[in-house]
Amino acid sequence: MKLTFRPGVTFTASANLPIGAGLGSSAAFSTCAASSLLLAHSVISKPQNERFSTTETNLIDGYAFLAEKVLHGNPSGIDNAVSVRGGAVAFTRSMGGRQGGLVPLNG
Repeated sequence: MKLTFRPGVTFTASANLPIGAGLGSSAAFSTCAASSLLLAHSVISKPQNERFSTTETNLIDGYAFLAEKVLHGNPSGIDNAVSVRGGAVAFTRSMGGRQGGLVPLNG
């Protein structure tokens, strides 16, 4: 991937969510930062129908996951995946022979 030169810019983000509350705010920030930088460097294009293509969505998710790794060390990848794609899921960890996984929540 070839990145094009862009003049310096300042991104400002603020939130009123409590730090460390497990609300996924770092994943939301990572998603915004990843998509903004990818757009700024013309790696992805502004979507025509308010949705990125599957390829672009996966790229944003990959970069958001990398940002989550910087912030948290060893994240599950669930928060950034939900932040990028929208919706809500219930996550159950595999323990004691019980199978874990993701279940989409509709409501």
